[in-house]
Amino acid sequence: MINWGEIKTYDCMKRLISQDFHNFLRDYYFDHPNDPSVQRKLKELGFGSGVFGKMITKEEWKKDESEGKGFISFHNALLVFLLGYPDEQLKAKEILVEFSGKDYTDTFEYSKWFMKEYYNVTY
Repeated sequence: MINWGEIKTYDCMKRLISQDFHNFLRDYYFDHPNDPSVQRKLKELGFGSGVFGKMITKEEWKKDESEGKGFISFHNALLVFLLGYPDEQLKAKEILVEFSGKDYTDTFEYSKWFMKEYYNVTY
């Protein structure tokens, strides 16, 4: 039986925070204007409502890129922190702490913090 954790060479967390990945997302967005499947994929990655409806300009994209990178990285790091291999979880935790300024031990605490901080949910 093959143990994926022992043979994997792909560093998903490194890719997630790389400028190359965010350049890919930018190009993907602008190369497929108004394509609902592209919009859905970007939404699943953590993009907000800006990917729906009227397209933003490349200038607007650049303006929002630094905050968007953190938001997207946080969103995806939540799942890696919950389900990833131990080495991936450590890297994901670094992203969660950097974005939130909080050092929780549980994925759901980060999720609750995020919902309160960004959506004013009080649970």
